[in-house]
Amino acid sequence: MQESNKPENPLAGLTEVAQISTAYRSNRKNGKNGTDLFKVYYTQDHYDLIHRNQPRRVEVMNIKAIIELDFSKIRDVDQLYEALAEKFGFPDSYGKNADAVIDCLFGLRYPKEGMTKISLDPTEKIIIQTKNVTSAQQKTREALIFIIEFVNYKCQFKETPSSLLLLLER
Repeated sequence: MQESNKPENPLAGLTEVAQISTAYRSNRKNGKNGTDLFKVYYTQDHYDLIHRNQPRRVEVMNIKAIIELDFSKIRDVDQLYEALAEKFGFPDSYGKNADAVIDCLFGLRYPKEGMTKISLDPTEKIIIQTKNVTSAQQKTREALIFIIEFVNYKCQFKETPSSLLLLLER
């Protein structure tokens, strides 16, 4: 029997996310214009495999906290706002809508504003890790992605590093 020349899966057994690469995508679907910034995470071995012939552009992440959102307990957008307010410590007077949540989360880098009980220095990031995200309503998932995307867009506009990373788990 002839041996297969197919290479072994180079991604098998890799577990530790250690490197980051910035990529851009054109968002022309659903009538949206412009370019959105998103990040792609790799293990060191995966990064080396994909980018072996390219100059290295790697940013080491300084993660201050991992905030977990369990979507088996978050049934709609209002409950998402409540969960984010509780996890990040928004002031009682925040507006309970997407704009207010975005403003509060943007305040992570501006602790004097008092928008969250958590603060970040310019090198730190927070991971928002979801659990059971597939059980959430489509509108709720889209709201979370929109909020994080817009907070990071505001950071980019103010020429500061993105403050939030999103880790989706089924």
